[in-house]
Amino acid sequence: MELNNLTPYELEDLIEEAETILQDKRNSTITHHDLIEKDSTMDTCPHCGSKQIIKHGHHNGAQRFLCKQCKHTFGSTQSTLFYWSKISYEKWMQFIQCELLHLTLAQSADICHISKTTCFYMRHKLYDAVSKIEETKQLSGNTEVDALFMNINLKGTRP
Repeated sequence: MELNNLTPYELEDLIEEAETILQDKRNSTITHHDLIEKDSTMDTCPHCGSKQIIKHGHHNGAQRFLCKQCKHTFGSTQSTLFYWSKISYEKWMQFIQCELLHLTLAQSADICHISKTTCFYMRHKLYDAVSKIEETKQLSGNTEVDALFMNINLKGTRP
């Protein structure tokens, strides 16, 4: 499902549903570490891909893991939006909603009560995560490719 293909009524329903979920999340006291730990289990090392990992204590309430093969330690938020992020889960959800509404950085910063620079870095982190998801998608069925003509400038290429 692509957002551009939705009708205005479907978009309004989607936004209402997202606001309901966001309000429920705001009222909860669960941290983003708790959400990730409940939803996922670490079964491979993000550094070497080994399956020989063990629990290795906690840091700031988040479970840590140790890879027996490469000896790296890592947390449950590794390779997620929340890795090295001090922004709360609620602020992330609020920011993602602003991105879905195509708001500017200044507007997002005002709504989320964070700086424009922080919004800039959050946007790039979000886009990077989305691009990694898009890379894993495979097309199916009939696919078409249109030719793209671009003007090129050969000025200065003469030997």
